[in-house]
Amino acid sequence: IFSNDETLNALYAGMLELLKPDFPDLDVKSLREDLISREKEYTSLIGHGISLPHTYTTSIDRSVLLVAKLNKPTVCQHNNAEISIVFMVISSEGQPEAHLGLISKIAKFAMKKTIRQTLDEAATAAELYYIIEKG
Repeated sequence: IFSNDETLNALYAGMLELLKPDFPDLDVKSLREDLISREKEYTSLIGHGISLPHTYTTSIDRSVLLVAKLNKPTVCQHNNAEISIVFMVISSEGQPEAHLGLISKIAKFAMKKTIRQTLDEAATAAELYYIIEKG
């Protein structure tokens, strides 16, 4: 998605709401609170304006990736660095290996300079999807 949200709290809530049609039992408020609590303890920023928040839940049976590009970057509370793209991973509580594998894969993908440039240039959700699918 592309987002006009100005805070991670609002962004996370909006991203998680997108999962409700496929996972009606998902407790969006609890997951958002968990992600924000983790963010207060340590940054999910992995560098170059890219954030990778992640958590577990019993409400889903597989790992899910949500991606948001912020129309106006928000600021990391730990180091005042800008966050412009968020890769959010929500995984089933019983699948830590799959969860960690996906996080590792995303981090490697996002640290490629050419990928970051194409993500920055993406102007639509379809373009974002294509870059991630192709990458």
